[in-house]
Amino acid sequence: MFTRTSLITGLLLSSCSVYTFAGTAVSLPLDTAEEPSSPWRLRSGVMWRKTGALSISPDAFGAYTAGLPAFTSHVGEADQDADRTYADGFVNIGAATPNTGLTSYWGYDNSSQVVGDSITFNSTPITTLTSAEAAKTGDSTSAVPYIELAYLVPVNDQLEAGVSLQFAFNGLSSSINSTLDEASVVVSDTYNVPSGFIFPSPGYVGTFPGPGPLINNQPDSRTAVSTPIQSYAYQFEADTDVYSLALGAELQWQPKGSVYVGFSSGLVINYVDWSASWSAPTFSGSSASQASFGDDGDDILYGFYSKANIGYQLDENWSLEGFFRYDWTESLEERVSTTAFDVNLSGWSGGVGVTYRF
Repeated sequence: MFTRTSLITGLLLSSCSVYTFAGTAVSLPLDTAEEPSSPWRLRSGVMWRKTGALSISPDAFGAYTAGLPAFTSHVGEADQDADRTYADGFVNIGAATPNTGLTSYWGYDNSSQVVGDSITFNSTPITTLTSAEAAKTGDSTSAVPYIELAYLVPVNDQLEAGVSLQFAFNGLSSSINSTLDEASVVVSDTYNVPSGFIFPSPGYVGTFPGPGPLINNQPDSRTAVSTPIQSYAYQFEADTDVYSLALGAELQWQPKGSVYVGFSSGLVINYVDWSASWSAPTFSGSSASQASFGDDGDDILYGFYSKANIGYQLDENWSLEGFFRYDWTESLEERVSTTAFDVNLSGWSGGVGVTYRF
């Protein structure tokens, strides 16, 4: 006959037999397993970007001398055959010039031009600008914000792999200031002649076909004497807003402890919004006035980046992180009126920030 006591005793014995079946202890499962870390990471902080070198091409100065002749406009290049008109004579191409380099088609005005076995001709004063040169600034460093979203999944217990998407903004402002010097230039060309050469009397005027005494069409030496007249200000300014979106593959390695390192590389898409202006003197005859020009626009420029980072995990959600990155990006190349310019967008970056897993 079963009693309450015998029933309880039987249940206890049955339970013990289950747990000790075949001499092996069996544990009941407990719901204590940890959930895997989230693959999503949100990063934000400040990065310092070293970019923005501004270059002005030599063509940029071509319009500054509009209305002003080149100082060789009347006397020609010294190393080329040319018709040369001076204040005290002329030396033109003659019939013999193509074959011999000599010419009979020349003339001079004053006996003082002849010194020994040479004769010198002087140009009329020519007004020009003497400091028309290309210009360039260096890269500048600016602090800009960034935000990044990454998705990393475990490869093994130390390595994670995935993709990251970073957005950053960079405002660049560059300027070039220079002084353009207006000057009066007098060119003096000297022609050597053989020993024993007999110069005709001052006022001599030769002819194209000859005959007549022959001298070289190209001068043996040339000097230019510049007399300053006035200086003018030249200024070029460019403001460039760069919105960068970087998409790449990422690896993160955390061998032990809280320190981890990572590497990523990929494509950069830059949306560039720019505006630029310049001012410089322009000439009408010998009078100058300050002219200003401006323009703006936008461009899409592409590039690549590589980034290395190191971080310290504070807890399962928060980390501190620093990185270095280099961008290879197309330069912004534009033109304002006759002025061509380009802005360098390639360069180093370094940043610090926080990471949150969610």
